[in-house]
Amino acid sequence: VTGGGTYEYNKSVTIKATPKTGYHFVKWNDGNTNASRSVTVTGNATYTATFAINTYALTVVSANTNMGTVTGSGTYEHNESVTITATPKEHCHFVKWDDGDMNATRTVTITAEATYTATFAIDTHELTVTSADEIMGTVTGSGTYDYNSSVTIKATPKTGYHFVKWDDDDTNASRSVTITGDVAYTATFEANSYDITVLSVDESTGTVSGSGSYKYATTQTISATPVEHYHFQKWNDGNTENPRSITIAGTATYTATFVLDTFALAITVNDATMGTTSGSGDYAYNSLAIAQATPNYGYVFKKWNDGNTDNPRSVVITHNSNFVANFVLDTFNIT
Repeated sequence: VTGGGTYEYNKSVTIKATPKTGYHFVKWNDGNTNASRSVTVTGNATYTATFAINTYALTVVSANTNMGTVTGSGTYEHNESVTITATPKEHCHFVKWDDGDMNATRTVTITAEATYTATFAIDTHELTVTSADEIMGTVTGSGTYDYNSSVTIKATPKTGYHFVKWDDDDTNASRSVTITGDVAYTATFEANSYDITVLSVDESTGTVSGSGSYKYATTQTISATPVEHYHFQKWNDGNTENPRSITIAGTATYTATFVLDTFALAITVNDATMGTTSGSGDYAYNSLAIAQATPNYGYVFKKWNDGNTDNPRSVVITHNSNFVANFVLDTFNIT
């Protein structure tokens, strides 16, 4: 306070009460409530100023009451220490106060009216989605998600494979899961099976093997076996390997073609100056060929090297053969 002193009679004097930080003036002892006032000196007098500590309203609020509650609101005296608390509800967590403080329970010192707002967030959980074999298929859906959110996870098989099931035995390749905690799902894939059909153009000329149902990307052997006097020629795709390996990529048919064996027939002469022959060539098994010997003038055909004297002669082809025509000088009668 100020204003005390010795003053002349009837003097007008200003007395003043000045509160310190955290306090406020209440009144003078004579009931006057003016902190600064004028008094007229008419005799000795005493003025006593009364002060009181300030009180402040502290407001503590939750940014989302569905996620959490708070305590600590009230009216408190200046410089008083007050504990405020943020309590998240189930499946939620405290994030921070609006002044950036991240302690759910904290002590604040009251120096003025104040408001503290607590922010909460729903709990998040890790969803891990994996493929048991990435060569066979891929998956999507992994990530961090809010509690109780619905998430779609998906398993996509690659070419030649199909989805079998998730590790919880669910057989839906695309499905929705509800997040209630950290969780992992593994997708199982399997190779497709394809029918391979192996045929013979004519089973009287040859047989085949290798038909069946096989897994995608596996290697299988198919073969063609000709009957006697026939030989394998080619498959319907032009391939001439026998046996051959095929890699399974889908349903397929392979047809083997067989043809009669062929043999060489050679028709020659004992002396090219005496005559010529015809009929040489390659012939299918059991076919009929004509061998003929034609003598030059002055010569005559006598026989073939096997003693046969037919000319022309029919030959049934069963193996490689060589026939030699023998010519001799012709004879003439002189009369």
